Amino acid sequence: VEEAKGLMAAGQWKLAQRLAKNTLVNVERDGGYDRERAHVLCLLGKWMASTRSESARLIHDQYFRRAADILEDELAASAHGATPMETDDGAVRAKPQLARQLCRAHYRLANFTDALFRGLEERMKAPEFQRAENLRRSYQDEIDRLTRSRDEERAKDSHGVDQRSQARIKEFSRRIFNLHNQLSIDQGELTRLQRDHAAFFKAAISSYKRCLEVGTWYDVRVVFRIVALWFQLGANPEHGHSEAMNAEMASIVESSSIPSAKFLPLHCQIASRLGSSSAGTFHAALEKLVERMVREHPYHCLGQIFALKNSGRVGTKHVHYNVPEEKRIAAEDLLDRLRKDARLRAIIKEYEEIVRAYIDVATADPGTSNAKFAVKQIPSGPARLKEHKLVPVITAPLEVDPRCEYKTGTFVHFIKFERDYSLVGGINAPKKVKCIGSDGRSYAQLAKSGNDDLRQDAVMQQVFTLVNTLLEEDADTRHRNLRMGTYRVIPFSPTAGVLEWVDKSSPLSEFLHGNGQLSSGAHGIHSSPGDWSHGQCFKMLEQAKKNLDERKPGASPLSHVYAEVCAHFKPVMHHFFLEHFHSPAEWHAKRLAYTRSVAVNSMVGYTIGLGDRHPSNVLIDKASGELIQIDLGVAFEQGRCLPTPEQVPFRLTRDIVDGMGVCGVEGVMRRCCEETMRVLRGNKEALLTVVEVLVHDPILTWTLSPERALQRQRTKAPEGLNDHTANEGGETAASVLATSSGAGGGAADGNADAQRALLRVRQKLEGFEAGELRSVGGQVQELIQQATDPERLALMFVGWSAWC
Repeated sequence: VEEAKGLMAAGQWKLAQRLAKNTLVNVERDGGYDRERAHVLCLLGKWMASTRSESARLIHDQYFRRAADILEDELAASAHGATPMETDDGAVRAKPQLARQLCRAHYRLANFTDALFRGLEERMKAPEFQRAENLRRSYQDEIDRLTRSRDEERAKDSHGVDQRSQARIKEFSRRIFNLHNQLSIDQGELTRLQRDHAAFFKAAISSYKRCLEVGTWYDVRVVFRIVALWFQLGANPEHGHSEAMNAEMASIVESSSIPSAKFLPLHCQIASRLGSSSAGTFHAALEKLVERMVREHPYHCLGQIFALKNSGRVGTKHVHYNVPEEKRIAAEDLLDRLRKDARLRAIIKEYEEIVRAYIDVATADPGTSNAKFAVKQIPSGPARLKEHKLVPVITAPLEVDPRCEYKTGTFVHFIKFERDYSLVGGINAPKKVKCIGSDGRSYAQLAKSGNDDLRQDAVMQQVFTLVNTLLEEDADTRHRNLRMGTYRVIPFSPTAGVLEWVDKSSPLSEFLHGNGQLSSGAHGIHSSPGDWSHGQCFKMLEQAKKNLDERKPGASPLSHVYAEVCAHFKPVMHHFFLEHFHSPAEWHAKRLAYTRSVAVNSMVGYTIGLGDRHPSNVLIDKASGELIQIDLGVAFEQGRCLPTPEQVPFRLTRDIVDGMGVCGVEGVMRRCCEETMRVLRGNKEALLTVVEVLVHDPILTWTLSPERALQRQRTKAPEGLNDHTANEGGETAASVLATSSGAGGGAADGNADAQRALLRVRQKLEGFEAGELRSVGGQVQELIQQATDPERLALMFVGWSAWC
């Protein structure tokens, strides 16, 4: 088998399959273990599917299905043995190795049949299929017309004596016969297509369901795919498989062998469909699933329910959110049902008090003094809040309890707020508060309200978490510790929520140019005679753009001005590691971690179209050297729709490259970019499934309104950090905060822009750049060239600080 794997990896698939088939024959002849047979069958099925060397039906019946049946038989036999394995989550009892192999077999079977189902689904939606349908209708219409003409001719010559009439009748019959044959062939093809379509759907769903029952090894991929199919088919009553999908989902919801915790990664997207226009079996299954998740895991789900309940508290002077009233009513009805349980009633009461306290803090008026770092006294209501033993500290890690008990004392619960909060700067006056936990620790948090929709930042954190899971599963990326930096985001309404404070980190802007004066920031400290300050560079490019816009005579091209700015502004990022890490070994390790982090952030950010990456929206961890992305409201390439469209795929400016050392983008950076992109492209379907579920969230929109686009690129003459290095919506994102900004406005069911976003992500994951299909290395090379191209950087919005 290992030799066959080597041949397959070398591209000699015929030899590999022949060797594997011979191995299978020998194993069966010698009476080998069932698991060995199943393993070889799965491998052969996988290889045949990838090379399309056999028919889909044969691969399904003789390989994938046969392997799953062999393992199911062994599982049934082991269930009557003396050494069952007890599991806490109610999953199937089996030996771990057998359970894992069975789960893998069902996943491969489900993945294969699901791919066939998707192919037939696309084929049945294609214009060619519609043309074939129209042709069948025209055949039937022609048969009906010829039949009427023949009957009329027979009526004229009822005695059959008119030879010319009889000839016409024969001609009609001949033509009817030929059309009937053609129609019968076409109808048989359609029937076979519909039969396969239904069979592949049923096989995929049943195997996905079995994966969830057997173990946890493929939970992320399976849950996201099942939910995507459910939203796509079950919520559409006109689809032929709508009722079957809803019935399967209802059985999953009611199954005691499938823990509701498996659906927690998508609880926000599932709950956001409460009160949707889809009625009947879909909404019944939806309500049961949401209620079961909240009952069994209240601390993971109540935040989203309260966010829906508080959706009436939306809108500011400039931004209004369209959240359907039905969703608020559905959330309140759910909470009323949950309050009938004494334990849940107590939890909901305390949780609601905490939510109200955070909203009061977030919306508190700081008064006339709104200066950065100003210390204020917390409002009286939250200040009087005492110990809540039933509510955990909301930004503290909370493990899922497989027994769904969450006993008091098993988690860090809320004690009180510290008396004062501090302002961190920005137009919406976000507040840094500290919450004391039952472990005695002080948890720093950011309470925020205003024009920003924190729900979109929470969604992007879900994407980053999934990417980290995929990178952890791959041996090469796991060895390099490639990962995205994440933090918790808890929205309590469309305009208020809490973010986890990112300790020991600061925005790149704070390190690079401080308050924008010559003597502050690394650029001021390490400047040479004749170097320009950050503010001077800003003004030079701003004036050059203004001259070009006004078409002044003799206006210099932006590329020339940008080159002059770069000549007087040297990169200094390498000093960060010299200043923070003093031993050679630590310096090298942290710089390596930084380079790897830049690679991962670049590839992931490009894939999801993350924009607005100016220096204040990127934090650097002072302990690890890794980057953390904040302010995630401009995603799915909406940066191209800003008044000054973004021209680069990610931030890879001279200072970013300077931190990597003398090799720059070559060596570690390029290799880690390629490894990350390889994993992303290799898990294309899993990522597309996730993005499909997220971008179709009915209460979110991923397009920037003209007002918010203008707000993001509002330029002012720099008087320090609070102007020209602020986020382009007017917020200063300085300090160690995970401040965020979402696209304004909600969306009705069926986000109109979701399909476009999904299509672009698919193109990137398939390797298409500028209309050409690229290898992983070729795609990375093209992206690095674009990100470092001076011509493109010169065209960036001046507040993006492309020169540093």
